[in-house]
Amino acid sequence: MATTVPRSTMRESWGWVWPDVLLRVLPFWLVPLAMAHWFLGGPRAVGVAPPPYGWGIALLIGLAVGIPMLGLAIAWRRVIAPRYRLPTTADQTLQTIFYLVINAPAEEVFWRGLLQTQLIRAIALTGWGRGWSIALGIVVIAVLFGAYHRLGNYPWRFNIAAMGAGLVFGALYALLPGPSIIVASIVHGLTTAGFLSWGDVALHWMRIRRLASASRQSDYAVVRVDPGQLGPGPAPAPNSGPQMETES
Repeated sequence: MATTVPRSTMRESWGWVWPDVLLRVLPFWLVPLAMAHWFLGGPRAVGVAPPPYGWGIALLIGLAVGIPMLGLAIAWRRVIAPRYRLPTTADQTLQTIFYLVINAPAEEVFWRGLLQTQLIRAIALTGWGRGWSIALGIVVIAVLFGAYHRLGNYPWRFNIAAMGAGLVFGALYALLPGPSIIVASIVHGLTTAGFLSWGDVALHWMRIRRLASASRQSDYAVVRVDPGQLGPGPAPAPNSGPQMETES
């Protein structure tokens, strides 16, 4: 039976994208860059710099970590929010650009480049060792990062997942040579897309697979009939050769 799939359009997404850019994404860029310019010695202090190991290696690391995170995000989305709206091609393009190119770097420069870096430095000044300072800074910012997603009215199970993802983003930023937000931004973008727009597409694909599998099973279903319900079969033809023995 054919069913209508709810669609999301670029016009609908644009209705929330541009206010989000003005009211959230832009301040996430401006505050760290202003702090870096006036107090921290320049944008490199908040991770706005090319990766020292090269763009190719950064891309490889980002994909090596980001693709599994993408899969985990889709799986978690299927558990906590299985309903979906399938984006049109234009809407999928807009959302992909937003999550990977606009949103992820902005959140990384604010949460990891500015807040996590300064928190780690502050903890270290209290006498904690470098390792403990880094670990505690990553955890605290990850918890705040997850809680901040409540502002988007996401369910708590998503906030918990965001905290876990924040641990990964924070560790990448703190432990890789740098500082540079590039790798963390790649992983962040893939994770967010997996839970949201790409997650919608994945859920639709999985639904199509389930429907196709159910259709094939119905086409080849085996009907089991009690032999006692059947009448006698035709008598064997004379000299038709040996007959198959049956249980009495």
